Amino acid sequence: MGISQTTGGECSPAVVSQGKVTITCIGLDPLQQEMLRKIPGLIDELLKRSQSDRDEILAKLEEILKLQKPRRLTAKQSADFVKVLRTLPNGAINLGFTSGSADDAFNLAQQLLPLFKEAEWTVRNESRIRNHLEIQVTGVGILTRGPIGPDQTRSPSGYIPLTPTLATLRAAFEAVGIDVQFINWQSGEDDTPEVVVGSKP
Repeated sequence: MGISQTTGGECSPAVVSQGKVTITCIGLDPLQQEMLRKIPGLIDELLKRSQSDRDEILAKLEEILKLQKPRRLTAKQSADFVKVLRTLPNGAINLGFTSGSADDAFNLAQQLLPLFKEAEWTVRNESRIRNHLEIQVTGVGILTRGPIGPDQTRSPSGYIPLTPTLATLRAAFEAVGIDVQFINWQSGEDDTPEVVVGSKP
């Protein structure tokens, strides 16, 4: 009697009764494939440890999994974000991301772009959002011109005036559980603030 099995998805294993089985996962980069190959050995090693060691290792794995999970706004979060932005009609920003967070920051920036447009805000660099190699941002940063200090090559100490645009941006991100940091930034062609998605907090 033969066995009929069906499997779906990018990496969905079949259940077999005997014999050698090879499962090929598509859509994984080489690093992810190498991590996948190491999982059986890691589980074997974990089972050999004491209970306290296992608990500690599992807690660390949970932290790693949270970091690996891509940031993405839910439908409700997206609606809340747009709702807050609409309290300030005709807002304008530039949009960017930092390269240190690989594709995660770029993908979140790409998700934010249509939400700004839905709220009828202008994204001035919509056709080419900026990839910042020169700065590091954790979470979401808002680059804006602040007071100028005596050394114009460095961001001066002091405060950044909270304009209606900046206040609305902060409120919109807070509505979806994302804290923002304001960064005094003297570069740029004009005074338009730039929302920069950085690495995960």
